[in-house]
Amino acid sequence: MSSEHGSMTIWAMGMSLLLFAVGFLSLDLWSGFSARQEAAAIADSASIAGATALDETAWRSGILALDPKAAETRALSAAVTHPAWDDTMTVSVKATAAGVTVSVTRTIPFRFIAALVPGRVANITVSGYAEPAVGGQ
Repeated sequence: MSSEHGSMTIWAMGMSLLLFAVGFLSLDLWSGFSARQEAAAIADSASIAGATALDETAWRSGILALDPKAAETRALSAAVTHPAWDDTMTVSVKATAAGVTVSVTRTIPFRFIAALVPGRVANITVSGYAEPAVGGQ
């Protein structure tokens, strides 16, 4: 029995360290989820902004179509002026007469995982698509 003195203390210290490790890992994962949500919000709002660039000539002829060049310009402008935009993001926009797709890529550095594996980052890419609609369709 006397050889087991202090074993509970060592076990408790080990469990505390394990709890801290899991907590730090969850903070990195949570920041990744949050960053993905911000990138998705930018992609969605930029694609919606691009989908408002109607081709006026086609519209006057009764055809609902986008002006692809104007849609790309409008979507790109909406993305880079979004309040959540930062220097860790890149954007690509592809528009056709039918709709506009905006892809936002964001680099997320790990803070706590980097202590174990230096230089590790995550690249997250999200896309948003929108097409023109009349009367809330």
